[in-house]
Amino acid sequence: MGAYMAAEGIEPQLILCSPATRARQTLALVLPKLAGEPSVEFEDGLYLASSSSLLARIRKVRANIQCLMLVGHDPGMHGLAVELSGQGRPEDLNRLASKFPTAGLAVIAFRTGQWSQVKPKAGRLDTFTSPRRLS
Repeated sequence: MGAYMAAEGIEPQLILCSPATRARQTLALVLPKLAGEPSVEFEDGLYLASSSSLLARIRKVRANIQCLMLVGHDPGMHGLAVELSGQGRPEDLNRLASKFPTAGLAVIAFRTGQWSQVKPKAGRLDTFTSPRRLS
């Protein structure tokens, strides 16, 4: 997934990661492949967080961060991705609605320049993929 992100030019400036072992292991596999040197913050509040808690955390991200990456757990991550994705390719939206696989990647773009203004269904699902789809 990290190689895919690098090839697609997906360059998070900030990565918020659950402190859980599996989340850390996932990030450790992705991080060396990413371009640049993103800031990484491990936050206890991301462990098994609900979609509403994740959205509240996103809204607190500094305005100078243009690309944010979350590494967390289902069902919160799945719920958040579905909740934020109001537009996108219908087949991607349908696949996202049915399942968010382990190590899946949903890239959601917003028109607002402020994280504090991120709202449900305001995002565009630009990419939705999984390790299985890449192999």
